[in-house]
Amino acid sequence: MGRLEGKVAIVTGGGKGIGKGIAIRFAAEGASVAIAQRDESTLEETAARIADAGGKALAIPTDITDPSSVADLINATVRELGPVDILVNNAAIAGSHGNFLETTLEVWESYMKTNLTGTFLMTQAVARGMVDAGTKGRIINIGSIQSFVAQPGFTAYGTSKGGVLMFTRLLAKDLASHRITVNLIAPGPIKVERNVEMHESERFRGIVDQFVLAGRSGLPEDCAAAAVYLASDESEFVTGTSITVDGGVTASLPF
Repeated sequence: MGRLEGKVAIVTGGGKGIGKGIAIRFAAEGASVAIAQRDESTLEETAARIADAGGKALAIPTDITDPSSVADLINATVRELGPVDILVNNAAIAGSHGNFLETTLEVWESYMKTNLTGTFLMTQAVARGMVDAGTKGRIINIGSIQSFVAQPGFTAYGTSKGGVLMFTRLLAKDLASHRITVNLIAPGPIKVERNVEMHESERFRGIVDQFVLAGRSGLPEDCAAAAVYLASDESEFVTGTSITVDGGVTASLPF
């Protein structure tokens, strides 16, 4: 029996990257998984991969910044799979947007709308359902090592992920009386579809050799392993905290 047997999970941004790794691992551990994101092609591909492996997955096109889309996602999940036990807030805008002095209001607001407001909308809607059902729920937010440390050219992204960290801590307190835990996973240099070329470049391999204590780039499976623990009954005494999955990047100073 898997560690998530009989559980129902929603994974936003679950069609690719870290979200895909988490969705596949959750299904392998026995959970029924609703995968939500805007990109329908990778959404369907990931759901099909889970089904081919004998798991249960539901692909639901969703815009997490739209309250009606969020409501449709949750209603479809409950109708097809059952009440939600686990939420993984993974959908986000990532990447550098350049120098702060040249960052436009439009760019700033786009990061906040998806990474913070979208996470708020998803979490509030799912948490209300957990409270109504009396579910001992698990909420897992995907932050970043930039929730803790700064990187040039990432002002809006880093600020949004810092906000997700504080949101996690505040929510853990607000939902504690309902027996819902809230935790954060902070990925470091994870190789996913959009950055394979960078991770395999000679320059980046040099950076990994110098600064990543584990000696390699991370993989979505590394984050998925942490997510399984936080989603399982084993983590009942863990809330309001974070697990940094970065190969040791933030454990040592670069000088």
